[in-house]
Amino acid sequence: MGNQEVTVDLNPDQDALNFIENQLYAFNVATTQLPFGGFISCVIRDKQNAIIAGIHGYTWGIGCHIDYMWVDENQRGQGYGSKLLEIIEAEALNRGCKLMVTETFSFQALPFYLKANYEVTGKMEGFPESPHENFFLKKVLK
Repeated sequence: MGNQEVTVDLNPDQDALNFIENQLYAFNVATTQLPFGGFISCVIRDKQNAIIAGIHGYTWGIGCHIDYMWVDENQRGQGYGSKLLEIIEAEALNRGCKLMVTETFSFQALPFYLKANYEVTGKMEGFPESPHENFFLKKVLK
């Protein structure tokens, strides 16, 4: 490793994580010549201003990747997840995207995504540990 001092930080701050993320996106854009469209985030709050649902992802080239989506357990089944998908898909279309991609575990939201017309493109069995599976999904936007 040359003459550089190497340290390991098992709890990096947000600035360090942002730096790594930005470097990766810069590399991806430079290599593919496809534009990074930026992040998309949306939260739903209750009357007390507490977050009860949220979604976060990014657009790049013709795709929008959903990194995180969460709905408070007590608020599920009331349409918040569908509303979040509707918002992020509309913004992805607005940015020129033609494809949505995400992943979910067998114990999370697979039926929800399938109902929203996402299709399974692959799965990893035994992750994070048997009997669970990790599903990779896509949806073509129209």
